[in-house]
Amino acid sequence: MRHLVAALLLLTALPAWAAKLYKWVDENGVVHYSDTVPPQAAPRGREELDERGLTVRRIERAPTPEELAAAEAERRRREEAERRAREQAERDRRLLATYSSLADIARARDEALNALEGLIQVAAGTADNLRAQLDRLLRQAAAHERGGEAVPEPLRREIGATRRQIAEHEAFIRAKREEQARLRARFEAEMARFRELAAERDGAGDRAAPRRP
Repeated sequence: MRHLVAALLLLTALPAWAAKLYKWVDENGVVHYSDTVPPQAAPRGREELDERGLTVRRIERAPTPEELAAAEAERRRREEAERRAREQAERDRRLLATYSSLADIARARDEALNALEGLIQVAAGTADNLRAQLDRLLRQAAAHERGGEAVPEPLRREIGATRRQIAEHEAFIRAKREEQARLRARFEAEMARFRELAAERDGAGDRAAPRRP
């Protein structure tokens, strides 16, 4: 009550030429009125009053560091969501521009998988030939050892090189199988998205079509 009386007295005592009066609450909950705002009160919220004591403008308090950090996190989250939405819209545009039906997607999937399968079969055939070659080389080495002879160095080198080639072809085949799995997953996702976009397009068309009387 004392603070309210003091404020009313201050308002009545203000000269007619007083341009502005500020009202704010300090950290102890005490209400202050003044024609200037002290530096320690500047970050706090306040009201600007006219000569009749009526609020003409509210000045919000400065945000805390925690609030600033939360606002920055929210801004980044919105920007990331907008970026993802733009990227999805671009992927959808390319999907609809590339394929006209699910059959088109299935055909492209099969062509890509078959191309990889062809590479796999060539590598598998080569690996089989190398294994047969390695078997012959190992038999030759065993014959030298059974005869009490050391395995010739050129033969040892050829055995090592053949084993490395087999390992390389096996690694190639594994990589292509993994690529096939990724392709299947990608095309499956594209087909699912195409169904969604087609349903949305058809639904929009139904809503836009005029109803017959």
